[in-house]
This record gives sequence, C-alpha cells and structure tokens, in this order.
Amino acid sequence: MKIMSRNSRTPIAAIKTALVIFALLAPLFKDKRGKFSPIKIIATCALIAILSAALYLRELKLREDFFFYGEPKAENFCRILRNDGYLSCYSDILGEPLWVAYRLRAAPRQDLPRPKNFEADIRAFYAISPESYTRSGYDRGHLAPNHAIAQIYGKTAQKETFLMTNIAPQKPDLNRKVWQRMEQTAFDVFAPKFGEVWVVKGGVFGSDAKRINGVFSPVAPDGFFAIYAAINDDEIAFLAFLAPQDVKGDEPIGNFVVSVNDVETLTKIDFFSALPDDLEEELEGEIAAENWGNLSAF
Repeated sequence: MKIMSRNSRTPIAAIKTALVIFALLAPLFKDKRGKFSPIKIIATCALIAILSAALYLRELKLREDFFFYGEPKAENFCRILRNDGYLSCYSDILGEPLWVAYRLRAAPRQDLPRPKNFEADIRAFYAISPESYTRSGYDRGHLAPNHAIAQIYGKTAQKETFLMTNIAPQKPDLNRKVWQRMEQTAFDVFAPKFGEVWVVKGGVFGSDAKRINGVFSPVAPDGFFAIYAAINDDEIAFLAFLAPQDVKGDEPIGNFVVSVNDVETLTKIDFFSALPDDLEEELEGEIAAENWGNLSAF
C-alpha cells in the first residue's frame, strides 16, 4: 500500500486541510444568534493549546525511551519522526535521516517475511520516492534494521523500517556485506551479552556530497557511522564504527572501530549530551572495543 505519492503533499493540499479543520470548528466559535463570539474563540483556542501541549509532552516522553543519556544534538536541522521501533531525525534537505535511534534487546525469533516494497513517507515535506534510487548505483540502505526491529517490535514496526525516511544511499558492498554484518552482530551478539543496547546511526557528509539521481533524489554520504551504548558491569560502554562507502566488503567490522569523538567531529552531532561533562569527555574519547567481544571475527 503506497502511503502517499511524492506529488500529493503540496501547499495547496495543506491549505485545504486547514480550511476543512476551520469549517469543522466554526460552530464552536458562534453564539446562539449564529455570530462569532470572541470569548468562545479564545476559550476554544486555549483548549486546543492545552491539548497540544499535553500531546507534545507525551511525545517527548515516548521519545526518551530511544535515547541513552540524551537526544543527539545536530548542528544541521532535522525533524524527529517517531515510529514503533525507532526514531528518525529526518532532513528534508538531504532526503534522508541525519540519524536514527533505536533500542535492541534479546528476543525470540519470529518468522516474519520481508516486506516487498519501500514506501514514501507522508510526513516528509517532499517525499523521496523509492524510484529515485533506480539505476543510481546505490542500494536503499536501512539505518534502523529490518530484521532486528521485526524480531523485537513486530510486523508493523518492521514495515515502518521500509519508509524512505529510514533509508540512505549505500554502495552495494557496504550495504549487503559490512553494514549487514554490523547489524547482525549487534542483534545476535551485543543484545544477548548486555541485555539491552542503545543504537544511533547515520551518514557522514563531505562538503562535495552530491545527489544520487537528480535534484529530487537524496544526497550520497561519504560513509556511515554506528554507535552502540550499553551498561557493562554497572559501567557505561560505548562502541563506535565509521565505514566509508568504498569498502571491499570482506573486511571484519573491527577494522572500522573509532571513538565517539571521531564521529562527533565528522558529523557535528553531539551524542550523549546528558552525561556529566567530565564523564562524557572520558568515555567518548576512548576506544574500548574489548568490552564488546572479538570484533575481528565478524
């Protein structure tokens, strides 16, 4: 089922929607004589404002479940889109997320078929089409992984990983080999080892990054990062990867280990900002891959 075509979300459609909402609310603004009452207008607007604030506070609370010590803070603007199993901080300018965040845990295996189609997302100001990747030389690369999200959160959450607001251009050897092994290792090894793992992933964009297939297609990152956080023996453990687009594909994932600070420098994103500054500086500056197992074996 196609959520919305790229041409169906227009300013005219938004204006029509606003007029419909106003028409539905108009009776609330009128007095017994059928004239608009300023008092009723103010009271109704105040009620709408209170309800909107309550919904926004609830939204913030729901988002907190996906974050480990604070929301990532990006210098460039992106809008957080919440899904059943992950958050996407989507850049309408780049046509892809600046980052996605999700939580892994050990889960029994479910035999869920892979969805057949990628889908445009109604929440994007200009919805990137799956067809924009056609003959571009890039795969539609998942940031929040299809398989792990399906196993933990179920069929609806799995389907949402095929929204184009979770997709970024990846070269085939990266997407189908190195990136896939990172995802598999995180779910099969890290989650059972720690019980729960928080994940943030996204692209790294150089100053000369270009769109993959014309003006209405996404920008190709120079590479991708993946950051994992967990509690290990009552202590915080971080693991960060940085993989370029031009991998051969057969490299062990341990070849791509870096510090969180390395990722922050390249992406201009501040991760784990709710940590005390001295602890954040210490943990983000070190590489402690030994806490996560023998990464050269994956």
